[in-house]
Amino acid sequence: MRWVVWLGWVEGLSAVLLMCIATPVKYLMDAPHMVEVLGPIHGALFMAYLFALTLGVNRWWDWRTVPVGFLAASFPGGAWWFDHRLSKGLFALDEASEPVGA
Repeated sequence: MRWVVWLGWVEGLSAVLLMCIATPVKYLMDAPHMVEVLGPIHGALFMAYLFALTLGVNRWWDWRTVPVGFLAASFPGGAWWFDHRLSKGLFALDEASEPVGA
């Protein structure tokens, strides 16, 4: 389960880099090269993250994980917010589940 949280952090970093650095550089400096590189990387990481969340349903988490994770990952930094909640066991299948770091 730690690899899902790690993937969420990497996906969140790619979103922040794409939306907060590469996109302004594209439009303010007329240099689309960063977006052309980071865009597909972020897209692949985003899809891999959603797939990883889907794999964890009924194994570690309940059904709410995928829609909430999708909405959170749709905003820069949202995956970090969501992964923090995964680590705390917010979406665990039962109350007795231990957090990721345990």
